[in-house]
Amino acid sequence: MRDPSKRKFIDSLRVFIKSGNGGPGNPGTRSIGGSGGSVIFEGCSKVNLRHLLSQHPDKRFIAGHGYSGSRRRLIGESGADRLVRVPVGVDIVTDDRRLVGRIDSPGQRLVVAPGGEGGRPSNRYLGAVGTAMSVRVDLRLLADYGFVGFPNAGKSSLMCALSKLKPKVANYPFTTLSPSIGRAVFEDKRAIALADLPGLIEGAHVNVGLGHHFLKHVERTTYLLFVVDVFGFKFNQNCPYRSGLETILLLNRELELYDPDLVRKPALAILNKIDKPGGRDCADEVTARLNDLTPDSLATEFPAEIRPNELVKFDEVIAVSAKERINTDYLKQRLRYWLDKRAEEQQRERMRLAAARLDTKIARANQEAVDSFV
Repeated sequence: MRDPSKRKFIDSLRVFIKSGNGGPGNPGTRSIGGSGGSVIFEGCSKVNLRHLLSQHPDKRFIAGHGYSGSRRRLIGESGADRLVRVPVGVDIVTDDRRLVGRIDSPGQRLVVAPGGEGGRPSNRYLGAVGTAMSVRVDLRLLADYGFVGFPNAGKSSLMCALSKLKPKVANYPFTTLSPSIGRAVFEDKRAIALADLPGLIEGAHVNVGLGHHFLKHVERTTYLLFVVDVFGFKFNQNCPYRSGLETILLLNRELELYDPDLVRKPALAILNKIDKPGGRDCADEVTARLNDLTPDSLATEFPAEIRPNELVKFDEVIAVSAKERINTDYLKQRLRYWLDKRAEEQQRERMRLAAARLDTKIARANQEAVDSFV
């Protein structure tokens, strides 16, 4: 069997954790036992799950027990904490899918299993037992743009055109079987992170194909980048052909069924393969029809199985050929433009909220001053 630590990419790892038991107290001397050590996860930008697995192949993280209270030591020493460095951008989830917490930044710490309380009157000086459980460390890629598309739409080719990453590219459906991060670098050294994710197929929202393996990563990207074959898509002989516009709607629907909030993310639509005969005209038609879509036309022109309830609002539709590098430089600049524009809007909103809070404080202070004279 292949050693899992040798896999190129690991985005989920199940580990066993156990916090320390509280040390016993002594009712005769009224001494208190020391608290058990806690299991603490800390975000680290230099760690990935493969590294974590190679360093800890047994996948067990156990904290120390608290020490006994005694006549000489009225408060027992606490057990040693177990610090585990994990990648930034992970969810810590129990086996019953309860979210323990998230690590979103380097240095952020999360107490996953608190140590048991030391022995004291409230627990009859016995000391509490620590927490023992298995948890899953689920990585959700943090990227500026996440590529959303069906297999063979040209996502890997587009990644090649925009970054220095060289993913596998071929004319068969699943060229991307695991997520990868590329960086679009500009002359001023600014870099934008791009996530090339496994291709979706119909039914991804219920985990058909690579469904949840793909969709969980989409949640943590800032922008969605719909990458679509402008001529449409047919997964295999048993599946219906979908036009370019239908492909966009179907991607929209799959995201919505998995998590309705995803369709409210900012997004761009990329119509790929315009180097083929008729590609530019086809791109113009898809763009025009996409811009003209209304709830009424959606209900009357498209079958229910591809109709989303809420349409993604695309900031821009851009036609390219990733293979021939047509319009890819323009696309790269637009990726930066939209990302910066969104950051500026968010900053203005933060400033507006801060000003509103300040106005509220001033108004309250003025009212209190008036009331004090009454």
